[in-house]
Amino acid sequence: MLWEILSLGQEPYSGKNISEVVEKIKVGYRMPCPQEVAEVSWSNYVYQEVMKKCWDADPSTRSSFGEIVNSLEKMLDQVIRFH
Repeated sequence: MLWEILSLGQEPYSGKNISEVVEKIKVGYRMPCPQEVAEVSWSNYVYQEVMKKCWDADPSTRSSFGEIVNSLEKMLDQVIRFH
């Protein structure tokens, strides 16, 4: 969902064969940060610190919803302070 938000509503893996996508994901492939926000100062933080933790192969080490909220709040606080 975060990738879709950051990409301004694009469909992830659009036009790709679903079987190939599943196999790529199983071996660790993750979509890069969407071009639409790649140059925005906070996008790398959201992508690296929030999204990648959600994709951990081990469910017990993935971020909880509360941890995601806390990370996003922390990032928003920093953005607001510096603007």
